[in-house]
Amino acid sequence: MLQIVTSLTSSRDRTEAALVYLTSAVAKRGISYSTVDLSGTIGYHSPPPQLVQSCSDSGWLNPSSITEADWMDAYLPKIEGPGPVLFSAQFSPDVVFHARQSVRCKRRYPHIVTAIGGCALTGLSAEQLEFTSRFFDLVFVGYEVDKALDWLMGQKEGSSARRPVLFSDGPPDIEPDYSLVELRSGVTVYSGHGCYYARCRFCDYPSRSNRHVFYRSPQKVATDLRQVADLNPRVSDITLTQDAYSEKQLRETAAAVAMEGPEVPYHVMFRAEPWVNRDLAKTLAASGCTEVFIGAEALDDRILNVLGKGVTTNHIVKALRALSGYVHVTVGLVLFVPGVEERWLHSQEKTLASVIDIVDEIEPEILTVVNGSEFANSARKYGIRLYADDHWVNDSWCFGLSQDIPWTFENSDSLGLWLEHCDKLKDLCVGRSRGEYWERINRVRERIMK
Repeated sequence: MLQIVTSLTSSRDRTEAALVYLTSAVAKRGISYSTVDLSGTIGYHSPPPQLVQSCSDSGWLNPSSITEADWMDAYLPKIEGPGPVLFSAQFSPDVVFHARQSVRCKRRYPHIVTAIGGCALTGLSAEQLEFTSRFFDLVFVGYEVDKALDWLMGQKEGSSARRPVLFSDGPPDIEPDYSLVELRSGVTVYSGHGCYYARCRFCDYPSRSNRHVFYRSPQKVATDLRQVADLNPRVSDITLTQDAYSEKQLRETAAAVAMEGPEVPYHVMFRAEPWVNRDLAKTLAASGCTEVFIGAEALDDRILNVLGKGVTTNHIVKALRALSGYVHVTVGLVLFVPGVEERWLHSQEKTLASVIDIVDEIEPEILTVVNGSEFANSARKYGIRLYADDHWVNDSWCFGLSQDIPWTFENSDSLGLWLEHCDKLKDLCVGRSRGEYWERINRVRERIMK
């Protein structure tokens, strides 16, 4: 019997599209399977302490420690073999934990066949994929599940001498059947992947193993939303996966969903492009869209230029004003950006104050310096010092095979400027941001005060 092991880092309250596609592909072939549901085992905002240690600490998680990291076992159930195991990785820490689980499986059942896939794999570099393949009999990158199943189910126990990495560069090649899984209050629907812009300096997209951009057929997206709503009318949060929509694709998707019925709720993400206007906002609202996430990252043109965002403050403000009143608007901000000046931060405070009444929620994130990003590859150019032994700004852990690159500023005064700025932003965002974001910033402050 095939065993499907879900992501540990996905939300317990959300049904992920990856699980739907996996079970649909397996069921279509008549393969007997069971599901080991690990969702919610590791919280995004409350990870195990080993995931937020400084790289100078002896217990810091790194890929070479997978075989010795006994602490991970507390988060992993026993896998009953000896049938093949298919691991689904939603976020990159899943790759590390699933690798540990694969090691445990092979210790107990030496001939067991294990495979891993999922969207976390598409974000890894060729070097990281090669390392990952040491722990699994198959690593498959992309969304065509059938290719992986062809290989996996064709293996006999103990017959795999080589450990391949399979690539597919198309969207999922099966139709999802949402009746095969438990539909929770939140559901993710695959609507595409990839970014047409892909030039933000904090993004690792240029180094990724799979950089294709796909938009799923608007009609198929609408059909999925209708299927979910019919199966469970109490679903309140359907999120589409594509976060870099073109205007054409976004409007066509909204039109297709509207044809299926405006009572189908969904959330969508897109850039604050010049084409975001009130007509688009009305179209989205009429189609059943209830929330839009805008990854603004900054509200000052000079900070946006440092980030390489490719939009202006005017674009962002215009988009927020257009959307306000029609949908719930969430704005993402990236904090602790290097190379900024105090007056730029004051400008950002003023801009946020001018739009705070039309924004429903703010998500302030500490800058993640990711392997493969321009910030990481040219750190000194941007005023970033990597692998600091005394303190580091980054407190996140969701990219790369293990922890993100710990870093701090070349100019130590920058940290003080940002901490003061964060205090002002916190005051501005009262009632509009969750406390865990500011708690992470406080942990940075506490490390410095020691």
